Amino acid sequence: MQFKMLTLLSLGFLLGTQSFAQTSLKYVWVLNEGRYDYVQSKQTIPVSLGRYDVENKSYEEMLEFTDVRFGSDLKVTEDFIFLATDTLLVKLDKYSLTELDRAVVHGIRKIAVDEDQVYITRGEYGVNFNSYFQMRDVNDLSQLTEVNSQDGPKFSTEGVELKDGNVYIAVNNGFDFGNEVGFIGKYELGVSTSYSEIDLGPNGANPDNLMMTDDGIFTLNNKDYSGSSVSVLDFDLNGVTTSNLANVGAGCGTSMYYDSRVMYQEFGENKLFGFNPISAEIDDSLELNYEFYGLVADESGQIFATLTDFLSTGSLLVFDANKAKVDSLAIGVSAGNLALDYRSSVGSEELNFVDFGLYPNPTKGNLRLTGNFEIAEVKILNALGSLQYEVQVKSGELIWLDLPQGIYLVEMTAGETTTTEKIIIQ
Repeated sequence: MQFKMLTLLSLGFLLGTQSFAQTSLKYVWVLNEGRYDYVQSKQTIPVSLGRYDVENKSYEEMLEFTDVRFGSDLKVTEDFIFLATDTLLVKLDKYSLTELDRAVVHGIRKIAVDEDQVYITRGEYGVNFNSYFQMRDVNDLSQLTEVNSQDGPKFSTEGVELKDGNVYIAVNNGFDFGNEVGFIGKYELGVSTSYSEIDLGPNGANPDNLMMTDDGIFTLNNKDYSGSSVSVLDFDLNGVTTSNLANVGAGCGTSMYYDSRVMYQEFGENKLFGFNPISAEIDDSLELNYEFYGLVADESGQIFATLTDFLSTGSLLVFDANKAKVDSLAIGVSAGNLALDYRSSVGSEELNFVDFGLYPNPTKGNLRLTGNFEIAEVKILNALGSLQYEVQVKSGELIWLDLPQGIYLVEMTAGETTTTEKIIIQ
């Protein structure tokens, strides 16, 4: 009983400490698409994953992927990084960058992730798929559902976002040039035959960017690249308003939702304009004087933007909330996808706080421990507090437990941090 009490007290202290924790932006992850020579059928610059340290104002290339032609999406969760790269879905431990799983998904475009699943859109030039929307298990990336083109999207898909148990999908047929379409699909999770679509109208073809906000759904549509439009929808897809962007004559290279507006930039231009979805007017602009490739903004209003010549160079620019440039540094080529990584901090002090993750749970005996540590001490206790198993592991390492079915406590220690979680062995 004494051992169990000490365990509960240590857990209570940890939870008490976490209750005062704040999150702040630690890193901006950068997916560099590299360069693939389609004439020679060879990769001249590999796809790579880089990381910008917000506090230290430094950039470091972390990983290269030499077996893919390009990268198309990047998502960062509490413990993991998910990448869409050409024909692969890749899962990494966020702290150690250990590759945990990969799955072949031909035509993978964009991804969304929740606690249970990875949602995947698909499309590829010259290829017709039987399905343009997949769902895979978030733990091992095994396929759970593939919605065929009869019951789901009938054309290639691009953006995908989650909201209140629903998956929203941008359907654009974007690889069939001259035959672009514009629909937003809605898939209700857990409901059979649940897919529905709404047509964005004759001016809403080719939705390139799908933006999900608390106020509604917005899309930036590139039509046939002779102009662009913005569509505004509610979450139930009851109606849509599509407005042409009068000052765009060649499609938009990048866009984002910022300060209650859809900010966009026309190909070849160096000014961002803001479309106000309430007034349906262009009522804002940002004179940042660059033609951007990738854009993302954090909660404070900082803007992180990339430049590239698509051949050999790339740059990351950082603008503060007043739109003043505060940093500029070299990164990889064609960095079109950026992801923000918020991490816990306590007050303004630098503490050696360790985040732990444990999955899958329930389990049939295999466990992975993840976190921002190199080595952790792991103890497995039964419900009475008796030690059953003890091991040292690296972040992302797989543990095999040959234990009877039941409920166990996993006590994890790294540095001065100890935490305990309950697991169920089936």
